[in-house]
Amino acid sequence: EKTVGKRNSNYARLLSNLGLLLAKEGKFAEAEQALVESRSLAVAIYGPDHPNTATVTGLLAVNYMNRGAYVQSEKLLVEVVGARERVFGKRSEAYADALGALAVLEGVRGDLGTSVSRMENAFAIEKEVFEPESPNVAIMLRRLGDAYRMASDYPRAVAAYRESME
Repeated sequence: EKTVGKRNSNYARLLSNLGLLLAKEGKFAEAEQALVESRSLAVAIYGPDHPNTATVTGLLAVNYMNRGAYVQSEKLLVEVVGARERVFGKRSEAYADALGALAVLEGVRGDLGTSVSRMENAFAIEKEVFEPESPNVAIMLRRLGDAYRMASDYPRAVAAYRESME
């Protein structure tokens, strides 16, 4: 704070990194404080739809998810999906990743049908955006396999996992 000041992008990034590290240590309440402040600064500096703002908003949403605060997490992830759509469009990696994050939350919450459907949509976008051999496609395919597994659709989960390893 003394070195960089409080109202600039470097300080916001430091807070975001601090929040990530605190969350990795399981200190979710402290992580939340850092991420909330980082998000507030990002909105003030960049605006609500800027990619940096969406990134820290997503980190805060994951922190809430890890704490079991699913309503708060969902609200923020919906914001991220909207921001990614407005900035990058519906046929972009950023939008697909945001959909995937929302699908994970839905799966954790037990809304398995919605989770699978949303993850299938995210995977379809990734396939359009990247070459079939791209690691991004394989990662999203693995996440789709995870969604199938959570929904107890084991044959489709096995097929997705196998395809992601090819």
